[in-house]
Amino acid sequence: MVRWVFYLFIAVVIALVLTIFAGVDTGLRFSLGQEFSLKIGQTAFITDEELSIKFVAVTEDSRCPQGAVCVWEGRVSCLVQLAYGSTSETIVLTQSGTTDQYSEEAYQEYTLAFRVQPYPEVGKEIEDSEYRLYLIIER
Repeated sequence: MVRWVFYLFIAVVIALVLTIFAGVDTGLRFSLGQEFSLKIGQTAFITDEELSIKFVAVTEDSRCPQGAVCVWEGRVSCLVQLAYGSTSETIVLTQSGTTDQYSEEAYQEYTLAFRVQPYPEVGKEIEDSEYRLYLIIER
């Protein structure tokens, strides 16, 4: 009987530990000047800096799809959460349509160069799981 209770106790402890660590986002680590990409929900930590960035969501994607004729080029906007030291801020990064070039945004003493993929195509819906935010962060 004691042995059975002991094994049950060990199983419960293991289940609790796995549950706790399953929700922890260890994030990805990159250096300043290094290009990296994030999926929605992913966090990147910048090595040797007190900076992290999380790709929260695509809030707008009105870019003119490839194969279409549009009056307006459109844009794509991404919600990101930046943490620097003990401060945290949510900002929107917006890239104009019809370009695959990097757009830039300043944050603290950093420059965020970014672009969003994939580019829309006529007749194809982009799922949230397909979006990638490409970044290069420099001081």
